[in-house]
Amino acid sequence: MSGVDTVVIGIVVSCISDNLLEMVINKYCMSSACSEDDLPLVTIITPTYNSNPQYLKEAIESVLEQTYPKIEYIITDDGSSVFHEKLIHELLEGRNRGNITWKIIRHDENVGIVKNMNGAIRESHGEYIFPLAHDDVYYDERVIEEWVKEFQKTGAM
Repeated sequence: MSGVDTVVIGIVVSCISDNLLEMVINKYCMSSACSEDDLPLVTIITPTYNSNPQYLKEAIESVLEQTYPKIEYIITDDGSSVFHEKLIHELLEGRNRGNITWKIIRHDENVGIVKNMNGAIRESHGEYIFPLAHDDVYYDERVIEEWVKEFQKTGAM
């Protein structure tokens, strides 16, 4: 891919919350032999462009606090003149509890929000894709878990 640097780091999760175990049992099978492998992968995409590092840090921290065990997190930068890659690496490597795999996509020049997001969507593997703005946060640690439960319950796509 011309003009794009990609960094990928993967980590496997080692535990599952009681609510998620209940969701696995109720949705996918009727036995306690079900595991987090039976849960759908969720992709969270954070597009950035000359982002305020404090806001970006708070957004990333709110993803890291999520209890859902299968998250793919993509941060895609749209050609920022200043990109806080070191901060991102420090947060994602240092605070990841093992439930998140992540990738950074950097464009050498500004391609616009639509192309930036579409490129990240093409790189995603999640059954569900949720955008999270670089200056936004999830209000608590169970947002993704609750959204997945609702999507599974209602059959929403």
